Amino acid sequence: MIDAGRFWATGGGGQRDQAALATECADLGIRLPDDFHDDTPDEFEVLPENWAALELFLDCATQWRQAPMGGPTGLDYAALRTVMEFHAVPTGEIRERFHQVRLLERGALTEMNKANR
Repeated sequence: MIDAGRFWATGGGGQRDQAALATECADLGIRLPDDFHDDTPDEFEVLPENWAALELFLDCATQWRQAPMGGPTGLDYAALRTVMEFHAVPTGEIRERFHQVRLLERGALTEMNKANR
């Protein structure tokens, strides 16, 4: 699950056009190394028992808490609870889904914090 969060945070789901990426970086004043190649895989396998948690995580994609000086610190858990209610997560599964989403969150934060260094 942590790897799935990292995959999401790095824009996984399709390789980027190298020229477009270089242009975007140049616009931000970033020069990519000449030998840079985006080797992000096109797909990430999610086990069936993790699919419900991934759906919750993706539905919380706009619910990140931000530090005062910038950068995400984690998901807004009140929003996560609301999303769980929308998905009608059974009471007996809430704790396990919360744990799974936290693993996704940890992986995503690892990658997002790399980008903020």
